[in-house]
Amino acid sequence: MRTFAISLTSLLFLGCTGQQKREGLTDGGTYYIYWDSIPGDIPFNDSFKITAMIHDGVDHSYMYTDKDLFVDATMPAHGHGMDTTPEVTKTGGLFQIDGMLFHMAGDWELVFAVSDGETVEKALFNLDCCDN
Repeated sequence: MRTFAISLTSLLFLGCTGQQKREGLTDGGTYYIYWDSIPGDIPFNDSFKITAMIHDGVDHSYMYTDKDLFVDATMPAHGHGMDTTPEVTKTGGLFQIDGMLFHMAGDWELVFAVSDGETVEKALFNLDCCDN
C-alpha cells in the first residue's frame, strides 16, 4: 500500500510527461508522426512548444519534407479547445508549433493533421494533462 501511495503522489506532480506515447500512425496509415514538447513535461496554463516530424507510415526511416502539418488540441469532454491558436513553422522536414497552452487540467486530445494538398490524414494523441 505504501508503494502505491508514493507512486500516486509522484504522478500528481508529473503533469503531462514524456512517459506518454509521442509517436503514431495517421488514420489512413500513410504517415507516421513523431513529436515532442518543449519543455518535455507539458506545463499547466503556460505556453509550450511542440516539435514534430512526418515520416512514412511503412518505412519510418523516410521523413517527408513536402507535406503540411496543422496542430490543434481539444477537451472532448468539455466541448472546447485551447484559448490560443498554434502557429506552425517548417524547416526542411522539422515542424515547430508555437502557442500551445493547456489552460485546464484534464483529458486533452492533441490532433496532428497532415496534408499533401489534396487529402488530409489525422493522428490523435490522448493526454491526461497538467495538474495545477
